[in-house]
Amino acid sequence: MRITVIIITLLLLNTGLSAQVVQEWIVPAERKARLSPFEFTQQNRESGSVIFKANCLSCHGMPGQNNWLRDLNPQPGDPASEKYQKNTDGELFHKLTEGRGLMPGFRNVLTQTDLWNIVSYIRSFNPAYKQVVAPPRRSDAPDYSYISIKLTKTEPAGTVTVQATGYINDQPSAVSGAEVQISAARNFGRLVLGDPVTTNELGIATFLVPGTIKGDSLGNILITARLTEEDLYGIASADTLLKLGEPVVPTSLTEKRAMWNTVRKAPIWLIITFTLSVFTVWGFIFYVLLHIRDLWILGKMESSKD
Repeated sequence: MRITVIIITLLLLNTGLSAQVVQEWIVPAERKARLSPFEFTQQNRESGSVIFKANCLSCHGMPGQNNWLRDLNPQPGDPASEKYQKNTDGELFHKLTEGRGLMPGFRNVLTQTDLWNIVSYIRSFNPAYKQVVAPPRRSDAPDYSYISIKLTKTEPAGTVTVQATGYINDQPSAVSGAEVQISAARNFGRLVLGDPVTTNELGIATFLVPGTIKGDSLGNILITARLTEEDLYGIASADTLLKLGEPVVPTSLTEKRAMWNTVRKAPIWLIITFTLSVFTVWGFIFYVLLHIRDLWILGKMESSKD
């Protein structure tokens, strides 16, 4: 019996090496603490229910019924579960806004009010939930319906101009005195480019992008500009492809031997180690089976003597 347990354990350890590790979804601290600008009401929950069913139901299923789509990896889960409800309001809002992996971000699809209404609907399945509403907006910050951000490449070389325009009742006005931050997309994450700049009376902020940043084969870089004071202006950002970097011909990540490559292009030491491990495990199994065979033969011989 002990030998059988050892064999099963070794086989499980061998197959467990290929298991996928799902990384924890970490939300930035400043967004984790974000609060809804309005109190959740029955009307908000009803509106959030409609939006949820149109955009989230196909993957997450109906909250509280554990009928999410099992074919996805990682699995979406039930928004009414403890795993979801332990998120802060800001975390739920951020995840809905940005998305990750197979989950799309709804930043450019739904309004902030829509997103908060979804949070309100999700919270309605938590009887212990007590909402904390964000403090009133600063009196000198206009209540824009939405904010448009435009990025352009200007002179001198490497200069990026960001213009923020707010709309109230479809009437445009410059967003002055707003703090703007720009960043460049990298293979892993984003690179913040310098310190934030405050927009002038025309809603314009100017940045100088270092010419040493590597771009694509044409020198293009995906630049993102956003207003940092989300408590005043909400989520306002824009992505624009600008020719600002050093042209680089991309090379395939599978060209050289590496841990993440195919079996044929895996590191030699990894192939040798894995092969020896497999032979060792199976050699041990055969060794145990041979001893079992010897015990069986000895037992049969003893029986024939009797």
